[in-house]
Amino acid sequence: MILVSRKKLTAIFLSYLFTSLAHAGSGITYQGRILKPDGSALESSSVLFLMQVRSPGTENCLMYEETQTKNMSDSRGIFSITLNDGTGIRSDTPTYTLDRIFLIAVF
Repeated sequence: MILVSRKKLTAIFLSYLFTSLAHAGSGITYQGRILKPDGSALESSSVLFLMQVRSPGTENCLMYEETQTKNMSDSRGIFSITLNDGTGIRSDTPTYTLDRIFLIAVF
């Protein structure tokens, strides 16, 4: 049986996390399905998505905002959006990169 201290395990995890973030790019994918009030799927040739990342707590600071337009014709309401993949328009004041925002949250 191998015993690993909590401190060592945390260091290994953080090393893995930083390595993964460095190699994986800084996109975050959000997937879902949009239904209209009558229960039918939203299908349209032009659907505007506004995605935001805000700070936790009472500050509620806008840290990242991006808009993307998707063609959802024949989609059965299903969508997939990747933030920071170059297809959207960032509309906040870019103080931090998306990967940096989530690194700050780790500490």
